[in-house]
This record gives sequence, structure tokens and C-alpha cells, in this order.
Amino acid sequence: MYLFDKPLDSITEDDIRLLIDNSVREGRGLEYKQALPNSSDDDRREFLADVSSFANASGGDLVYGIQEKRDSAGKPTGEPERIVPLNANPDAETLRLHELAQTGIEPRIPGLRIKAVSLEAGGFVLIVRVPKSWAGLHMVTFKNLSRFYSRNSSGKYQLDVQEIRAGFVAAETGRQKLASFRIERVTKIVANEGPVSLAEGPKAILHLIPLSALDPTMTWDPVHMSKEPSFGPLATNIKSCRYNFDGALSEATNSYLQFFRNGMIELCTGTLFSPREKQIASYSFEQHIILSSGTYRHCLQNIGVSPPLIFFLSLTGVAGYTMGLSAEYGHLEQTPIRDPVLLFPEIVMDSFDQPIDHLLRPVFDRLWNAVGFERSPNYNDEGKWSAKFDPYQQP
Repeated sequence: MYLFDKPLDSITEDDIRLLIDNSVREGRGLEYKQALPNSSDDDRREFLADVSSFANASGGDLVYGIQEKRDSAGKPTGEPERIVPLNANPDAETLRLHELAQTGIEPRIPGLRIKAVSLEAGGFVLIVRVPKSWAGLHMVTFKNLSRFYSRNSSGKYQLDVQEIRAGFVAAETGRQKLASFRIERVTKIVANEGPVSLAEGPKAILHLIPLSALDPTMTWDPVHMSKEPSFGPLATNIKSCRYNFDGALSEATNSYLQFFRNGMIELCTGTLFSPREKQIASYSFEQHIILSSGTYRHCLQNIGVSPPLIFFLSLTGVAGYTMGLSAEYGHLEQTPIRDPVLLFPEIVMDSFDQPIDHLLRPVFDRLWNAVGFERSPNYNDEGKWSAKFDPYQQP
């Protein structure tokens, strides 16, 4: 039993004590530390090596505040003996370790989280949760160390040249798989071979893909997702919700939402366009994509999916379309979109706390660029979407 099997936010002191009661040894996904790393170079390098080794392997937890048993020679056995409460400021230590990981490891590890678990008798235990990374190998760069680490059942070890090469090849293969999945799905939708036959005309296709979906062993129960209150295309009349070979499907008027068993979500809708005027409903379009992205990431979080998530937005059938403008901008000249299919660059969400409107701004700016505008006019001077609704509320 590893802590990694349980959502970080739900871990309590009882879970920590179960590790000791069940004599759960250190392994590939778990390591105990009695004290927090201090400010010495050696301690900081050790912390960075531990964190990067988890990211370059299968992910795992560093648990600070646990004393290990020792053998007759005085060497730690990897078996927890007792809790040794940490008495520092938990918020300050969390911030310090986050900053150390961000500045001492390249590239930055998406989805790294730290939680202080309060103890009834006082003090706390600190858990550093490191997800398996699909962003390539992570190198410790602190003080020009330039080392790659990974883990096996015995703990961390330094990678050799062949293992480094293999790691970069695997990361590139993962990126290619994501791109191929997107192209395959968009191609099927253009050919009207998706899970639902939709009316002819332009479509907006939103993909939310957890990087954990690249792990072929990772599966999620579609029943849990189908029971989420917000499972379905937003702002439409849902016709049905059923299961299919891929997972769970919710169908609505000229829209559908498909949940795949590996955690991926696909929204396809033709409701954000005016075919007669050949216009994209600009304000409503951005509003819908922001709200949908926030709602569906919330659904993924509820069933236990962890970040990072990749957002892909694609538009099909939009050649000749312009943006629908309010009276304020209606006099401005536009250049109709030239390409029938627009594939926007990926957006990476490292944490569920990141504002969706801020994340999606580069995508919206790119869409407005396609019709000749400098940027989306729907953001204020502070870079926040100037909405008349709360993009983070759940319907």
C-alpha cells in the first residue's frame, strides 16, 4: 500500500500511521526522510536528485518526518519506525521546496505538489508528490550538477548514457502519440465518423488529455465519470448518456461529449457558429470553451485524475468564416479564415488551480489573428477574460 494510490488532498495522519503499522517499506514509489533538507548544497542536491528520480521513473512520494528502523550495523532498512514531527513553518517550507524544485531541475516538473499533514499532537509530516513525467527526462541543474536520476526498487540511481538516450526517445514518442491521437480524432469528425453523427457545418473540438493517458495500464471507470453532474455538453439539451466501447458518451443537440477509459475527454459541438452569416459567435465561443474546459477538468479531478493536462482546441469547416463582432467592433475590417481546419497549439495545465481563462488566452489570440486582429478583444488590461459570468463556477 503506497500513499501514491490516494489523492494527496485526502491524506490524513491516519494514513501516515498505517504506513508504520503495516511496515510499508521504501521502494520505487516511496521514500522516507526524517528531516527536511537544510540550506546546505549537499542537502539541496539530494532533494533535487530524489524529486527528479521519481519524475523520471513512475512517480511517487517523498515523506518527510518519518524515522526508519536500522539494522545491527546502524544502516537504515527502509522500514518506517515512527513519526518524528516536523516543527518548522509548513507554508514556508512548502514554498521553499517548490522554489528549489523549480530552479534546480530542468525542465520543470509538471504537476509537482507538496502537502503538510497536520498531526494531532502537534507538528506535521510533509509529503512531496512527484508525478511520472511525460515531458522528457528531468536533469538536476543545481550548481551546474547536470545529472539525470531514476529509480528502481532499491531507490534512486544515476542514469547512464544509454538510459538517457532511451528516455528522450520515449518522451518524443509520447508527444507523437498525443499529436497522432488528435489528428486521428479530428479526421474522423471531419468525415462524420465520430461517435455521434452531427449536422453538417463547422465544429469546435476540445480535447482534455491527462499525460497519464500515455500509460497503457492507466484506466478509469466510465461509470464514475457518467455520474458526474456536469458530464455532458454545456448549454445544450442533453438527449442521452450511455456507455460505448471507448467509455461514456453524452449526446446533445449537434454536440457530444466522449469520455475515454484512459482519462481523455473529447467535446465536439457545432452550436457556436452561424452558417448563414459564416461567423463564429466570438464572445459566446470563448465563453463556452472557458466554461467547458473548467467544468471538465473539475470532472477529471473528481474521479481522481491528476495533472498535468493537455488542452487541444481544433476548428473544422471554418474556411471563409469571420468573427461575429459587437457594435463596438463591427466597423473593423476582417480577413476571412483561409484554412478549413485550424489546429491550435497545445496548452499545458500543471495544476488544477491555474486560471482557465489565462491558460486559453494564447489560443483565442491565435484565432483572432486568423481574421486579422492583433489579439482577442475579450480580455481586460490585467489579462483576465472580461466576462459577464464566472468562468470557474460549476453548472
